[in-house]
Amino acid sequence: MPGPAWTLLQKPSEPAASAQGDVTLAERLATASSNGQHSVTIPRVSALGDVIDIYQQLIGMPQTLLWLASTGLETDSLTLYRDRVEGYVTRDGVRTAVSFSTTDGSGWWEASVNLRAIRDLLDPNDKGLPYLREGEQRMPLHVVSHAYGLDAHDRGRTVKDGLSLPFTRALKDVQRVISDLDERAYLATLLEQRVQGLADDATVDWSAQRTRVSPASAEGMGVQAHCDIQQLLEHKGLGSPRTVGATRNVIQWLRTTMAPASTWGDYSGLAATASDPTHLRPLDSLARQTPDSLRLDPDTELARLLKSADAPVFRGQMADIQINTPGNIAGFDLYQPAHMGRTLKQVRSDLERHLCETKSLDPKVAVLVAHIGLARTAPEFLVRDVPDAVALGTPAWLELRLGCAIADAVAPGASRAMNEAQISALTTLAPTSEEQRTLLQARGLGGLLVWAVLNGVVPAKPEGQHTQADFKRASQMFTRQRTLATRAFKAASTPLPTRRVLAVQALLKVFPLVSQSQLEAMTVHLTDANQRRNLVASEPRTRSLIETYMSGDLVPGKWVLSQDLPLPAATSSRTPFQFQNTAQVPNVARENLDVRIRRLPALDSLLESAVGTHHRKLQMAFVTKLKLMLAGLPLADRQRIELGAIDLFTLRKKTGKQQVWETDGDRSAVTGRQGTLMRVLHAQAVTYYEIFNSGNIVRHSDPVVISTLDRVVRDQSHLGQYKLLGEKFIRGGHEVPLDFDAYATGNPAKTGAKSGDVIIDRLGRYLEAGSLPEKQTLETFVPDSYQSDRVEFIACEIAENNFYESLESMFQRAKGQLSVEKSRQANARDINLLMSLVPFVGAYQDFAAGNIGKGLQSLALDTAGVVMGAGGQARALMHSVKKLVQGSVVPALNGIGGKVAPGVARLGLAGPKVRISDAAFDVTKQSAAFFNAVFNPLDGYPRLMGAASRGLGKMPALLAGNGSALAKAMPHLARAEQKMRGYFLVATGMVDPAAPPVAQTP
Repeated sequence: MPGPAWTLLQKPSEPAASAQGDVTLAERLATASSNGQHSVTIPRVSALGDVIDIYQQLIGMPQTLLWLASTGLETDSLTLYRDRVEGYVTRDGVRTAVSFSTTDGSGWWEASVNLRAIRDLLDPNDKGLPYLREGEQRMPLHVVSHAYGLDAHDRGRTVKDGLSLPFTRALKDVQRVISDLDERAYLATLLEQRVQGLADDATVDWSAQRTRVSPASAEGMGVQAHCDIQQLLEHKGLGSPRTVGATRNVIQWLRTTMAPASTWGDYSGLAATASDPTHLRPLDSLARQTPDSLRLDPDTELARLLKSADAPVFRGQMADIQINTPGNIAGFDLYQPAHMGRTLKQVRSDLERHLCETKSLDPKVAVLVAHIGLARTAPEFLVRDVPDAVALGTPAWLELRLGCAIADAVAPGASRAMNEAQISALTTLAPTSEEQRTLLQARGLGGLLVWAVLNGVVPAKPEGQHTQADFKRASQMFTRQRTLATRAFKAASTPLPTRRVLAVQALLKVFPLVSQSQLEAMTVHLTDANQRRNLVASEPRTRSLIETYMSGDLVPGKWVLSQDLPLPAATSSRTPFQFQNTAQVPNVARENLDVRIRRLPALDSLLESAVGTHHRKLQMAFVTKLKLMLAGLPLADRQRIELGAIDLFTLRKKTGKQQVWETDGDRSAVTGRQGTLMRVLHAQAVTYYEIFNSGNIVRHSDPVVISTLDRVVRDQSHLGQYKLLGEKFIRGGHEVPLDFDAYATGNPAKTGAKSGDVIIDRLGRYLEAGSLPEKQTLETFVPDSYQSDRVEFIACEIAENNFYESLESMFQRAKGQLSVEKSRQANARDINLLMSLVPFVGAYQDFAAGNIGKGLQSLALDTAGVVMGAGGQARALMHSVKKLVQGSVVPALNGIGGKVAPGVARLGLAGPKVRISDAAFDVTKQSAAFFNAVFNPLDGYPRLMGAASRGLGKMPALLAGNGSALAKAMPHLARAEQKMRGYFLVATGMVDPAAPPVAQTP
């Protein structure tokens, strides 16, 4: 690998030459000021000239230039501000002014990370910096004035007094940040190459491998330009990884990126003015906007609004908006149990509607007010590109909330500029210390409690009144749900054991010195010349060893490996009956192969056993999926399932046979296995639910639909007809207001569809009505549906009696005997099961085995450039633009994110690492001192909970009190917070104002 290329290679000018350059600059500055000029040429050899050289190097970095080229911005027109870049583009011959911000999702914050610190140093008042080409030295006067500590009245005296830079130390801090970013990128690539293809549990010794360090790091470490890799990692606070797995975690830390802090942070500093009835008038500055356009980049729109003449009016409208209680904005409870399972977009839309209806706000103003409220109390609602699968109350949502807390604690408001993949990536890191783990657990308490209340695990209580038992139960139930979901995910991501795969595995055992690629190339040859001569022309004399075993023809005494055949005779036989020149196969070679053949198991029985095991595991995974589906229903539906009497039904077509001759197989062949009909009777009212295997549940409460379905399921007329007609009776069906095609193929159900000749059969056992728990009313009852015995019963009945693929069909698929179309539909259903589990496993979850990409490609899916094999990140599946359409010849799963990790060889995997998303929510492993301090209501607990629910952005201040047991029990948390903040702050490209980022640790 080539050596590192440091960004900052320019050596500072000699002091004498620099002083002379400063004198020249002073004269130019005086002339420019007296002539009314707005810019001045900086001498290259001067104190400020050295800083301008650094700025030029950074603005000319490849990633910045590439981004500028992609936008079409004219570089000569650029002006760089703290949170945006402005310039002109020419489109269709028209030159237009445009602006890109760090919060609009354009990619500017990622492209400008190396540039950010030097820009803020040169232009702290945010008046704007120009783009400088190589060799250009002209800068605005305000840059020079700030650099030398002058104001407009001081410029006239600069000639006689001279110039000197007052920010020498600040420049050193900027250089350290830039050097650290360089080293992180270089180290990540270097380590990645060194551990490529190695097992996670393989040991490594980085102290024996030398590397170069940047001049800034060498100065901070007190070492020469070279040191070993372990020294450099320890200097950065990343510890001393001893295994490949630990090294891969370090690589993740090195590649961590984070957006810069927002100008307004979480808007807590936005002061409201006294309300006035006239303040409810529309705002002129928003006249050209629509609610949808405001949602694209509300931070930028708010910044413009707060600088406009409408700012006092808007502040007045904010006066009546209470955002003091976590999760509550103007009386709207974001985390009420009724919102369980809803998308973040849906809840945000309801919040905006609530503000319009209760506060009489204009819809455009409501968008901005909701944005401010969510920024303060629920920033996960403002993250970009969040898939609908990250619904409220899912583990994926909880991880998103935790990631926002991590980002915003470092750079307030940063999470609003980041997308879901970037935020979730923060939670896939493994904690680097026990102190950091404890800090993350404290930070995760608030979110874990909200998850538990939403899911009915613990009852809702006023803030600060939940007990240690509540949190332990929440942690245990969350961990249990994630464990079961992960187990189901691994089963679903394991490919179907095919006949060929099992054949290869069995043959490799009897040929231990042969690789799989060599085995694929091995062939066998018939030993008997008479057999070869008498074979029909379509039967090959030489065959693949694997295929011969698969066909059942690999028997002792019949074959020899082609590589063991003797050389052909010198003269060939002239007639078919001349055998004297036929080479004889050595007995030793034939016997050696026969010994191996006798050790091979019968492939059909091996396949039957493997497919049976796979089928059972998928059924168990399907139970988990169904439980998660039912647990994600709206609160009223979950209550109805817990309290009502339940019947399950299947839909099928008629068999066409006399009923007396019908078999279970006949009925199964015409049964729609992709859905189940559920009837719930509660409070004298009937509701029907269609539970589709695709993950969709359709509720029917229309009286006409209910009466029609009730009439069909209660119809017993076929019994009388059977008694009357006997053997001649063929049972027919009814017309029902349901889409039978959705049950048969898995295609989305069509609204208002009707199907004819449908028979509805009872499925499984009847479930009697339940009762409310003690001291509960229907208004307060929030069922823990996932842990519910009733939901477990329903899921098991469906999985056992109406699983989406029969064992026989799966066996035929494994043998390769199904048609291409049916195999494609079956693969689609397997992948649908896999996708439905993704929001409930950790964001770090990899595909356990196989190559999921091949399964997707077999469905004609868009997987260009994406390897979904072992080691690939599963969470990327949630970013599909369209749902997988089962039964379609070309189902669609477009838009899979490019951040999917490539397949990595993982030989002898070690145990899974404890990632941030696991550590933060598993409080059962915390020390007694932690609980004694945290859960003592008289000493610090309410303060911790309030901070936890807000993301713990001010954790050090919270722990500063000398008299609290909390401070005594956890003084190390403040240090862990500062260290982690320092490490992440470098990833934003910013200088830590509290302490220089030297030897900062994560």
